[in-house]
Amino acid sequence: MAKDKETIPFCETYRGIGVHIFQSPERIRKVKRAVDNVYAIGALDKLYAYACEPRNPPEARLFAALRCFKWVERPVLRLR
Repeated sequence: MAKDKETIPFCETYRGIGVHIFQSPERIRKVKRAVDNVYAIGALDKLYAYACEPRNPPEARLFAALRCFKWVERPVLRLR
């Protein structure tokens, strides 16, 4: 588990994902576009591939990973 002093603070939240502080306005716009792109992905395999690609912004990768988790979690919860 990361210590508080090792985490990167957020400057805002976009679509439920924290946008890291200390980034240029252009970089923040790029992160938001990437999060929007992840929001539009409708296939589990594409979400997983996006989350695994290190060239994508970390905030968008986290969003993709969370969507993958939710995708898998839904059927499991229905089984209970």
